[in-house]
Amino acid sequence: DLDADLPLTQTVFGKVFELYHAKVKEDNSCGLSYSKSKKVIAYYVHTNNLRLHEEMLADFGTLPPSKIWARRGHFLSSATKLKFNNEYGVKSIAADDVVMIEDLGTVGCGFISEQYLEALLGNNTEARRTLGIQVRIFIPTKGVFKGMLMRKQGINSKIQLNESLRKVLPSKSDEASDNGHIVIKRTFPSKDNFQGVGRLFQNPDDLSKNKIKSITKSFRDGLQKGTSCKLSPMYQRVLQGLGIPKDILKQYIRQYQKNAENLCHTHVIGMSDPTNKLPPNSVFLTGILEIDRLFVSRSPCMEAEDGHVVKVVQTKPTEMRDDEWEWLQSLTFGAIIFGNPRPGDRPLPELIADGDLDGDLYFVLWHKTLLSLIQPVSFTNDELLAPIKDDTAKEKQYDPHWFDKTQRFISRIPHLHADIDQLIGMTYKASEAIDDIRDSDSTSFARAYKQALDAKKHGGSIFLPEHLWETVPNKLHKHLAK
Repeated sequence: DLDADLPLTQTVFGKVFELYHAKVKEDNSCGLSYSKSKKVIAYYVHTNNLRLHEEMLADFGTLPPSKIWARRGHFLSSATKLKFNNEYGVKSIAADDVVMIEDLGTVGCGFISEQYLEALLGNNTEARRTLGIQVRIFIPTKGVFKGMLMRKQGINSKIQLNESLRKVLPSKSDEASDNGHIVIKRTFPSKDNFQGVGRLFQNPDDLSKNKIKSITKSFRDGLQKGTSCKLSPMYQRVLQGLGIPKDILKQYIRQYQKNAENLCHTHVIGMSDPTNKLPPNSVFLTGILEIDRLFVSRSPCMEAEDGHVVKVVQTKPTEMRDDEWEWLQSLTFGAIIFGNPRPGDRPLPELIADGDLDGDLYFVLWHKTLLSLIQPVSFTNDELLAPIKDDTAKEKQYDPHWFDKTQRFISRIPHLHADIDQLIGMTYKASEAIDDIRDSDSTSFARAYKQALDAKKHGGSIFLPEHLWETVPNKLHKHLAK
């Protein structure tokens, strides 16, 4: 029942289980996305004292209930299965394995030594071509971390993290442990990029050395069926809004579905610059040197300004050492590495559909004809300027009632998220129904859609101009702000 609160406890075989987490998911048996019937998945746990247990894991008491709900979700993260031993990627880790470094604008990406990365993945061929891993790290004396770890050469520590990855501060308990776990959620490059797109850029000189590998049949079949490298309607709408005629875009789709060699787009994982020597507002696309410009975006992209044409570094930057450049060139295809921002500027990923580097996949397009038709959207000075940090901000205060507040919040998740899901579906369809992506109402609906997605995860208001409220049922107005 989406209108009823979840019980705070459940008794099973005489044991009391406490509510830990809940989410509303679609019932895939019927309906369209965000219009399907909903089902509630609730998690209950049995411990001697859940509150005490959590306070020994991290400093949850300084977070609001919506944040605690989101952070508890990290503990439920699924781990990828490692091929070399058929075990899930959950490994023990100690506080000494992690070093905190300065955040230079990495927005969710840290680094991992090549030796440690390859050891985690089995010291095999697949491990050696891995660019990075998406992780969750839980160490009570360090905190809870979420994001990407990009491989990095020449570092003594196993893992380098920064504050952009830390989601919960260290536990304040005197009994907090220095031992924890790292959960490997995904490894990169993706299967499509390794078996398909990356093989379009192999060095012909390797042909005589029997190093050339053909694009797999499954990848070619996937292109024809639209299951591999699909150019989604969302991206098509943005590209058309930036000046590419619909018929030319459709022609390109037919061409790459018929012949994989015509493919000029994919999704790649976003990562931070491990050398800190790429020019600001530039990118490096691993595995390719032939491309000098890219159209880059990410989902959700609902406004024309959510996509930008950016410069791709093709030659060694002046400040970069020869061995660093050679190492960058040796990396497998499948990642877009963002240069760190100038002091005082925002990181480039944040300027591309409000992205970050904690696991976001970026849509990249390098088709020369299509790029020539795009009417570029320049970054404004206001967009580039990073918000001024308030150095006088008070330290987060511990709330002695955090646990009870969080339990009540989670008990209300079913009806809260059902409402938000309805707003997500309505605002998306309303924006898409307006042909001109630059229309002010389309933009308002698009921004409300993105805010609704964020509100579902973190809470917050959904802004919509007053004249558009009539398109929203009255019962949902409580979630809107003018």
